[in-house]
Amino acid sequence: MRKNNMRKIRHFLLVLCVVALGSGWVSTVFAQTAIDLHTGRVTKASPNENPMSKQRIMARDRALATQDSLDYNEAVAKAFLLLRKDSLSQAQHELERALHLRPKAETNAVLRLNLAKIYYWRKQWHDADRTLREVREDFARQLAQKGNVKTSLEAGTNGNLQSLLNETCTWHCNTLYQLGKYQLAADSIQAFLQQKPELSPHEEMDVCTLLGDCYFALKNYDAAVAAYKRTLKIEANAFEALLPMAQALQALHREEEALMWLNSALQYENYEEPLVARAKLHRAMANEEAALADWEVLVKENPQNLQYQVARAEMLLAVGKKKKAKDAVKKLLHAGFPHRELPAQLQEIK
Repeated sequence: MRKNNMRKIRHFLLVLCVVALGSGWVSTVFAQTAIDLHTGRVTKASPNENPMSKQRIMARDRALATQDSLDYNEAVAKAFLLLRKDSLSQAQHELERALHLRPKAETNAVLRLNLAKIYYWRKQWHDADRTLREVREDFARQLAQKGNVKTSLEAGTNGNLQSLLNETCTWHCNTLYQLGKYQLAADSIQAFLQQKPELSPHEEMDVCTLLGDCYFALKNYDAAVAAYKRTLKIEANAFEALLPMAQALQALHREEEALMWLNSALQYENYEEPLVARAKLHRAMANEEAALADWEVLVKENPQNLQYQVARAEMLLAVGKKKKAKDAVKKLLHAGFPHRELPAQLQEIK
């Protein structure tokens, strides 16, 4: 019985092999290949197929490129999510990874612009400088080739090439300023403005104020005042331009003009920073009573600021109000202000 069964099984297998060979099924099995899109591996290949054949290599590279694209998109998405969370170091890592995966991707200029901003925020000035130079050249080349088209990956609400180039130029000039390259930054801004770029009022203010800051650092006070006035023409109370302009005017011995600008800013409200600047200017101009009046307001509105109380005490003594100055010093010492850090004339009050 068992022998008969074995004969039947052998007979069935023999028939099956003959049928398979006759139909070509076996050769089909060995000829089929499968490409894993995640690893690029080619499996079930014919034993006689050359592993270095062009077809196999192209299949592998296509599969790997697909995986690289997936990883690239994942890194980009993760980077911008991390940027929204202010996780700068992690966002930097993801952007650098994306750029490594696809170094020639069309959208990389925008990625490098955001990477440069991270370098700037993290005070990696040299990395920011290098990257922004590359991005400026890339956007300028694209603009020359394509015109002012929309980018496929927008950096913000204004995603056309010209607006991105403008933004890159502004960031680069700020970076040059941070590196102490004031003349180079000023020259770059002047060249940029001569092109008459389309800037929003806020962008124009930022650029003109930066230009003023560069000239101020170079002690070219006339040029600094001219640049700051361009900012103040757009917004009269732009303190980031008003305060250094007052200092520049003072350096040029144009105190009355500086006072006029500060008075204009303080006409309707006692803003703290301009008020401090005016109090110091009054003192420099030997207007002690006016300086005291400003310090009185500042102390009243900022009672915890001990430096303001010191300045008020100095002015009290300067105008001959010795008793009030003495009381002010006692109050300072009681609040914990070190006696040795008081101005010499206040230390000598008996």
